[in-house]
Amino acid sequence: MRLVKRQAVRFTFHDPSDPEYILSRTYGSIKQTAQDDELLAFGKALAALLPGDQLANVQVTIASDVEAD
Repeated sequence: MRLVKRQAVRFTFHDPSDPEYILSRTYGSIKQTAQDDELLAFGKALAALLPGDQLANVQVTIASDVEAD
């Protein structure tokens, strides 16, 4: 049985006017019930706080343990 222990999400932003600019932020301890549309909405809200930035990528990392029967 696989048990999810923790979940993190990494947001990557870019600025179309500066092709070399990339900014990444990782948030740990994300609720396991967080839906994709909620994560995208949060990422877009973060991008709105950064002038010129756009959300480029959202990556979810799940750490789990596998228990023997």
